[in-house]
Amino acid sequence: NKVCRDQIKSFEPTHILFITDWEWWFDRFTDVFPMVEKVGDSLMDNVVGKGVYDNAKVIVTIRPDRTRPNRPDEKKFVDDVVRYFK
Repeated sequence: NKVCRDQIKSFEPTHILFITDWEWWFDRFTDVFPMVEKVGDSLMDNVVGKGVYDNAKVIVTIRPDRTRPNRPDEKKFVDDVVRYFK
């Protein structure tokens, strides 16, 4: 995870978006992003994690192409991400 920290330091982002899923993300990045907390359910919500890293807002989302019971349309996915980044 040193590579992850080095890349973030190099780019100095203001927003970081992970398009994956909570469980996959948590297993790999929780030690780098301790200020990110679970905020949603991967079966129902688009945004499943949010927090900060230095000065950057961090969001973890499900993959929008993933099959799930009430999968929203693409516009809803984008609207949810933008809302959490505000």
